[in-house]
Amino acid sequence: MKVLSIDTGSKKSGWSIFDGQTLYEKGITPNNELIELIGMFYFDVAIIEHFNIYMVDLSANNPTKSGKKIIGTRFGLENLNTLVWIGRFYQECLMRNSQTHLIRRDTIKIFFFGTTRVKSSEADKEIRKQLIEHYGKNTFKCVSSHIWSSLALTHYYLNEPRSEEHTSELQSHLNLVCRLLLEKK
Repeated sequence: MKVLSIDTGSKKSGWSIFDGQTLYEKGITPNNELIELIGMFYFDVAIIEHFNIYMVDLSANNPTKSGKKIIGTRFGLENLNTLVWIGRFYQECLMRNSQTHLIRRDTIKIFFFGTTRVKSSEADKEIRKQLIEHYGKNTFKCVSSHIWSSLALTHYYLNEPRSEEHTSELQSHLNLVCRLLLEKK
């Protein structure tokens, strides 16, 4: 089963097509080019990483130095652009009638580390190490940066035991909302 996995960025995204044995294609590509390439790729399943969105409470009940109460993390234009591209990639994969899933970054951290409290730089290094140990160093020649994150998505998808809870996460509310919006078009 060939899995297309995308680690979406605001301007460029890391991606790979991997089946657990062979790394067929990979790259870090500008998003406007990647969306066109998706239509040319052969894959059975698409996995797109997404992240949780936190709200900002601007009430004066618990102000910071600036007088604003912050819950979660700040959400800026770069985050918004990334979300737009996640949606566009998701839609493009669905239009191909491929099995398409959104996987949270937290889910990947829990799978590899058992916790979400791992710094990104440490997580990236450890994930590379674990993937190389699992598949062998010759499998991932010339792999760099965000491609490792896309490979982590594929590894998770191919190795996580499927349960009803897992299936329900793969068919999340966001997934269903996206499908409904596409059906209305």
